[in-house]
Amino acid sequence: MTLYHFTCTHAERKIGRAGGVLRPFPHALAPVPLVWMTDLAEPDADRLGLTNVIITCDRTEVRYRIPHPDRVIPWIEWADDRGVDAAARFALELDHDPLTWFVSERPQRTRR
Repeated sequence: MTLYHFTCTHAERKIGRAGGVLRPFPHALAPVPLVWMTDLAEPDADRLGLTNVIITCDRTEVRYRIPHPDRVIPWIEWADDRGVDAAARFALELDHDPLTWFVSERPQRTRR
């Protein structure tokens, strides 16, 4: 399965400096840093939760492919296993499509 990671041009520069590797990044709802991915090949900011309500940059500008995901699991499964706070999780998932979200605690190699 090919997964995708969408980001803004600011983060694209950082990913480039890291050799095209996505490194786990802290998230307010996750007890450990994560790499966030999707199975959607085309960006949909609303479904992916990448709206610019809090962060003002366009996080759908750049698409990376993750052709060989390493230890990736669906967000729903990960959140259930990790006991993510139900109220915070509801707020994160509300009006979005968490069934399209995948996460990993491991770095992921990308291709453009």
